[in-house]
Amino acid sequence: MVKKHFIGINLDRYQYQNDIVDRYLKSKVRLRESTYNNYVYMYNYFVRSGFGQKKLADIRYSDVLIFYSELVNKKMLAINTLDTIQNVIHPSLTMAVRDGVIGSNPSDNVIGELKKTLGWTPPKKHSLTIAEQNAFISYLAQNKDSEEKTAYRLACLLLGTGMRVGELTAMRRCDIDLEAEMIHVMIGLSYRRDSEGKCGYHIHSAKTEAGIRDIPMFDNVRQVLTDIITEQDEQGCRDIIIDGESGFILRNRFGDVMSEKSVNGILERARLRYNKFEETAAKASGRKPVILEHFSAHNLRHTFCTRLCENLDKLGIIMSVMGHHDAQTTLAV
Repeated sequence: MVKKHFIGINLDRYQYQNDIVDRYLKSKVRLRESTYNNYVYMYNYFVRSGFGQKKLADIRYSDVLIFYSELVNKKMLAINTLDTIQNVIHPSLTMAVRDGVIGSNPSDNVIGELKKTLGWTPPKKHSLTIAEQNAFISYLAQNKDSEEKTAYRLACLLLGTGMRVGELTAMRRCDIDLEAEMIHVMIGLSYRRDSEGKCGYHIHSAKTEAGIRDIPMFDNVRQVLTDIITEQDEQGCRDIIIDGESGFILRNRFGDVMSEKSVNGILERARLRYNKFEETAAKASGRKPVILEHFSAHNLRHTFCTRLCENLDKLGIIMSVMGHHDAQTTLAV
């Protein structure tokens, strides 16, 4: 029988799953606010009113497996989302083990077993080939004075800097040094829920010190940034303040900052138009078309890293430009 008092803790005070999760989250004082809020929201939405009311002593491995299976099959939760929930439940149950409330962690290896049962494999990260990259940019450049102007600018910036999409959308005038041809990456921008489920734009700092870095400008990147700044100065652009930061470079057609969703939407629509154009052009010239499969802004970051690895043999420089803390992340390209 488990003692009711353990190292000065009244174990009756947290005998349910919800109790130990609340206790665990209180201990994560150095967790990023955005991560903390996401954990709280996801747990409250999917777990608290159901599985969270189970007594810790009654939870078995099969209970966790069945609960997760139902989230995937009935709630249509993506595996990545389920990973977020597991990132709360598993360490909280580990805390319960260490406090002597339960003897073992019933959520051990549950995600791995579920992925195996579902035949799930992680999405393959793909980069654009040189031919695909050149064809796409060439198409956008030919139409950059019309509907593809924004897509051209986004593609040039992403393929020319390798920035994370949140870093790109957070770029401010003070981060751009045209004279030194350098971009200072300091912060990121995200559109996310707070702990109460309310959505809005928020600024966040880099996850690691490696994320704070300087990126040299290629000529086309410098030109795109110069064009954007010139347009904003000539046409007038209202300033936007988010968490005390202002001077944002990238704006949508309404003058607001861009979200990751809007950036990916612009790129996807441009990709579809490019494929249609390419099929017609290839048929007319009797050649095989260079068709692009779906990609996101992150795939363009991956493409940039691939080009660096193809042309540089200095891992430290590549890691510095990419903002990678772990060399394995870079070597996985």
